Amino acid sequence: MKEVKCDECGEQMKFLGNVSGITYTSNPVQWDDVYVCDKCKTKKVVREHRAIYDPTEGRNLDEYTL
Repeated sequence: MKEVKCDECGEQMKFLGNVSGITYTSNPVQWDDVYVCDKCKTKKVVREHRAIYDPTEGRNLDEYTL
């Protein structure tokens, strides 16, 4: 969940989550989160995704010997 501001009034928008229930099976998995501003009656759709797991934890494995 991000802090998303309304373009019209500048206040923080309310997080509703993935209201469509659709998840895109790309790598990484993606979905659309919806944020609304009740004051201005506007909404924003933000494409979200999981962080890709890096099992090397950033190590350069070319530097390691067998």
